[in-house]
Amino acid sequence: MPRQFASVQAIGAGVALAEEVLMNSYVGSRLSNRAALACTGAALLLLSACASEPFAYLDGKRWSRVEMNTYDVTVISVDGTHYLQRPARIDPGPRQIVVQGPPTAGFNFGEQRTLALNVEPCTYYWIGARKAGPLSQDFEPYVNYQEPIAGCRTAPAK
Repeated sequence: MPRQFASVQAIGAGVALAEEVLMNSYVGSRLSNRAALACTGAALLLLSACASEPFAYLDGKRWSRVEMNTYDVTVISVDGTHYLQRPARIDPGPRQIVVQGPPTAGFNFGEQRTLALNVEPCTYYWIGARKAGPLSQDFEPYVNYQEPIAGCRTAPAK
C-alpha cells in the first residue's frame, strides 16, 4: 500500500510540474504548451494505472431496510485490521469480518460477531444484523446486498 501512495505523490509532482510549465510559458509558445499537455496526459495515464488494482468495499449500513428486525452494524475489523474509513476498502479473498450489532435497551454497546465472507473483487457489500426481535441482544450478521463497483476493473487472467 505505501508503494501506491508514493506513486500518487510522484504523479502529483509531475502534474504540478506540467502546470508550472504551462503557466510560465508565454502565449505564443506552442511547443511548451504541447509539452505541458503531454506531461499532464502522461501523469493522468499513470494515475489510472495505479487505481486498477481490484478491491472491495464493506459498509455496515443496510442497503434495504424493508425486512423487519434487521439493523445496521459497525465494521470493527477485517482479518484483525481495523479501518477508520467508512465504508472499509479491503482486498478481495476469504476474510473474517468482525461486526458489532446495535445495542439493546439497557446496554451501551452491542455484541460482536464474526462473519466469514469470500470477498469478490470490485464488489460493494452492505452488511446487516438479523435479530429475533427488537429486544433481543443476540444477532446474526449477514450480507444485506452486494453489487459491482462501477469503473473498477479486475486484473486480467495470466
